[in-house]
Amino acid sequence: GEWEWWTEEEHMRALEAAAKSPHDWGMISARVGSKTPQQCQQHVVNYQFALSQVQGLARQLGAQEVPWLSLGDMYTALGVGPAWNDHQARMQSAGRLSQPSGA
Repeated sequence: GEWEWWTEEEHMRALEAAAKSPHDWGMISARVGSKTPQQCQQHVVNYQFALSQVQGLARQLGAQEVPWLSLGDMYTALGVGPAWNDHQARMQSAGRLSQPSGA
């Protein structure tokens, strides 16, 4: 089915909430404000998988430890980076993508 896209802000809210209350999907959902508990659980599980993949690769390469992933890096690690970039471009052309602060 269609990938459930998140914003960078939703991503950061979910990670912050999950760090404080792991597995409390209702609380994490309330903190994110725009996703259901099930969507939050799926996102955090996908994130943890992507992070472990990237950390494992970094260890194999002898690279610096990777403490966390941005939303774009997570989507790239999960193999949906090109689709994410297309989604971002569509949102931007529709004027629905928030501009970075100070831009």
